[in-house]
Amino acid sequence: MAKVTNTTPIPTEHTFEVSLTDQEIKRNTEIAARLYMHRQEIASLLGLGRFDKSFDEMLALVFALDPKDPLDEVDEVEDDFLFMVGAARL
Repeated sequence: MAKVTNTTPIPTEHTFEVSLTDQEIKRNTEIAARLYMHRQEIASLLGLGRFDKSFDEMLALVFALDPKDPLDEVDEVEDDFLFMVGAARL
């Protein structure tokens, strides 16, 4: 289980099952690292401004969540980042 706590604007808690093997976790981390390396180009393709940090913050959240940690918490995460992380995990 992994738990994400969103404290703004209304406190909510999301708990979800994570059933990834070590190999899948390694593969996803490598993909996230490649995305991070090309984040400026991707942000441009997504229409984000040069100084828009949305994509960087979303990637930081992906790196921060450890599916092996049963009580992993990240506070003050905006709902759209939770949605993007959920979509990235599909």
